[in-house]
Amino acid sequence: SEDQTEIFVYSYQQPVLQGNAPGLHMINTKLDNATTAFLYGSGGVEEMTELAKMDWRESWFNCYRLDRKVSVARLDDAVVSFRYSDYAFSGGVHGYIAEYGVNYDMVSGAQLEFRDLTDDEWALREVCRMHIMAELEDEENELKDALMPNYTQYLDLVLKNWVLTDEGLQFIAQPYVIAAY
Repeated sequence: SEDQTEIFVYSYQQPVLQGNAPGLHMINTKLDNATTAFLYGSGGVEEMTELAKMDWRESWFNCYRLDRKVSVARLDDAVVSFRYSDYAFSGGVHGYIAEYGVNYDMVSGAQLEFRDLTDDEWALREVCRMHIMAELEDEENELKDALMPNYTQYLDLVLKNWVLTDEGLQFIAQPYVIAAY
């Protein structure tokens, strides 16, 4: 601000793949596009800066924030899986967190969809759904009592958000889909 009050802070990570896999150039271009969208798209740095400039003199104002962290869930000759964690705060009680996975074929550079993992997408979805349900409903699950009412009707949202790890598929649930956090 004019008086040097910090009104907006942002940080982000931009992964860059190196090597000679055929799909690297295409994947790096997609990563660049994702960063451009994060910084300059809807809800991005320019928009958040303007909001902070409008609000910073308000008595309730706390410094606005926008962050993106990217971790690699898996990287080998066939696949790269990124796990994104975004955080935005523009006033209120708390900020908002969104986590999601993006997976690429290292040969073609194409983004992988769930259907690319199997010849029988429906069967794989059902196996995964049943596994998630068993884990959540297990009596040993210390969070069992914290599950949202009717969480089972939202499992399809969870099944659409995944990464590949060295152990297999990992699904990511947004806050308040299955449980609060």
